[in-house]
Formats: sequence, C-alpha cells, structure tokens
Amino acid sequence: MWGTTTILIIAPFFSWAVSILFAISQEEGFAGVALMMLLFPLFFLVGLVVLLIGFLKKERTIKSTADSNMN
Repeated sequence: MWGTTTILIIAPFFSWAVSILFAISQEEGFAGVALMMLLFPLFFLVGLVVLLIGFLKKERTIKSTADSNMN
C-alpha cells in the first residue's frame, strides 16, 4: 500500500514542491526543472522498492502461516 502511495501521490507532489521552492530561491526555472527530473525518478524507485518489499514480506508471512498450521 505504501509503495503504491509513494509512486502515485508522494513522488510527483514532493518532487514538484521541492523543485518549485528551489527554483524560486535560486531565481532560475531551469534549475527547478533539473531538480524535478532528478527527484521524481529517485522517489519512484523508493516507492518501487517499498512495493516489492511489501509483496515479498506478504508471501513469506502467508507461507510461514501455512507451515505453522500444518504442525
């Protein structure tokens, strides 16, 4: 759930907000665009890793629950 939220909501908004604030402080729009091009893929990858960890952890939990029920 957190991986999907990070990918779809947090990554675009946070990268946009930080880039706009940076561009205003530097008075340079291209710096803001460049920062956005760096931050968005970074946060996207973080969300993807969180999503994959969630899938793998859920599979292990299901397997361990099934194994403990057999005993």
